[in-house]
Amino acid sequence: MDEREPVTAGGIKLDPACLSWRFSRASGPGGQHVNTSSTRVELICDLSAAGLPEAAAAAKSEPPRRQTKPSRGSKERRLEAKRQQSGRKAARKWQPD
Repeated sequence: MDEREPVTAGGIKLDPACLSWRFSRASGPGGQHVNTSSTRVELICDLSAAGLPEAAAAAKSEPPRRQTKPSRGSKERRLEAKRQQSGRKAARKWQPD
């Protein structure tokens, strides 16, 4: 096995020709240097050219997300926390003697 040949976690060897790298500027927090450096790296694999077995190349689709709503208790806890935060902020306000 060639050390430079990429291998998946399942032990499947990939053809290096099917991989492409893309470097770009990362978004998000950082200093002045991060705004001018290509710090984000994307590795793209062409699955049709990778020579993977059909079972490995098949995309697994996730089931649709079941919509849920917050419980009554969670709503009450959220509103109580908001009241407490509001009270803390109101207490900071300057009040003449």
